[in-house]
Amino acid sequence: MDRLTTLSLHLTPAPTSAPPRDLLNVTIKDKVALIEMNPPTKLIFMTKPLVTQITDEIESLEQNPDVNVIVLTGKDNSFAVGADINELNAATQRDQLFNDYFERIWYRVIPKVRKPLIAAVNGMCFGGGFEIALMCDIMIASENAQFGLPEIKLGVIPGAGGTQRLPRLVGKAKAMEMILSGVPISAKEAKEWHICSQVFPREKLTEEALKLAGKIAAHSQMAAAFAKRGVNQAYESGLQGGLDHERSLFIGLMGTSDKKEGVKAFLEKRAPKFSNQ
Repeated sequence: MDRLTTLSLHLTPAPTSAPPRDLLNVTIKDKVALIEMNPPTKLIFMTKPLVTQITDEIESLEQNPDVNVIVLTGKDNSFAVGADINELNAATQRDQLFNDYFERIWYRVIPKVRKPLIAAVNGMCFGGGFEIALMCDIMIASENAQFGLPEIKLGVIPGAGGTQRLPRLVGKAKAMEMILSGVPISAKEAKEWHICSQVFPREKLTEEALKLAGKIAAHSQMAAAFAKRGVNQAYESGLQGGLDHERSLFIGLMGTSDKKEGVKAFLEKRAPKFSNQ
């Protein structure tokens, strides 16, 4: 599929009469939760019902002691192709200021999740879908994935972190190119530009995402949460502030049971049994 065809596809309005149903498939195994977006439409649009279900599910998994890592993915060749254009068409300034249902997932849920969150991008990843992926801690992609911020073509701009998170990954020039042109890039380019860390064949993506999640889930959940906070601090602040924050997190882990168990297991040459305390 060429880039012009892709651009026209992801600007197609979502159907407005989708039947009410569960829009997610969620499975939990070996401390890893897999969230698969599964709306009835062929392409996945970030509609209010879908965004609400994703938000509720992530909040629930955050509190689930049987889950250490969360993986988010789409279906077929669609991770998420952006907002429902019908909803965007009806939106007003007042809605966005006082009744913005996206605010909960954009600002108060995904960026605040303590558990590691992996985006497994399986195809078209545009607009708000791309911005959700950018919020995740790790992004991997299938070879057929495409990434783009097409909002400029609608007379608006990325409004869920795209203008802030993308430049931190790719630099000003490349971010400007993507945002001002609206033209998507390939998975190969995304890896070269440090947007995603690894690219896999489509049929291997979920397997590889779960494999990576399993490696992370095997470690202390407390240490993982503290490490995540440290990296985020480096990503969002200056060097000295990040170093100070990192040191305070390191010192905080010195009194945990997991630290004692990890060191003891290493000295005894055995696998650690972390209690996440």
